[in-house]
Amino acid sequence: MNLQLYTQVITMVFHIIWCELFINKWQMGYKGAAYALNITYISNMVILDFMSTANVQLKKSFRLIPDKSVFTKLLIYLELGLPAAIMLSFEWWIFEILAILAGLMSVESLAAEIIIINYVSFMFMIPLGCSFAASAFTGFYCGSGKITEAKKYTRLTLAFSEILTLLTLGIMFVL
Repeated sequence: MNLQLYTQVITMVFHIIWCELFINKWQMGYKGAAYALNITYISNMVILDFMSTANVQLKKSFRLIPDKSVFTKLLIYLELGLPAAIMLSFEWWIFEILAILAGLMSVESLAAEIIIINYVSFMFMIPLGCSFAASAFTGFYCGSGKITEAKKYTRLTLAFSEILTLLTLGIMFVL
């Protein structure tokens, strides 16, 4: 099932249309870009929520209205989730602070900072996508009780992630 892929492709096409409308046709500038991006994000969420509740395979694991079982073992979840959220927030904030400081220096410095942020984001997305795939496969096979399959797919996705990262590094080094 490629529900996320189809949703992203559909909203990407509409995002281009919304950017054209908000930025160029209605002359809203950077505010129009922000509106278009928010509409895209909200559309992704709404479409995925609707499709997840309508899908027979996902119906057991997805509920629009949670019950009290959602809050069991909440402290364990928060012990893991809060430090990770804080760490990611600090990382995001430092990139934003660096962009602000680069913008105060000069337009060229800001442009260089944006190029570096895009480069780092590109380098980060490949292993991140592979780790999402590894987590999904490992969780599925562990939940099914197939531990040897889980180990096999974990090794496979780690190797694939390493190969893609080295390939991307090689391409970026050449450029």
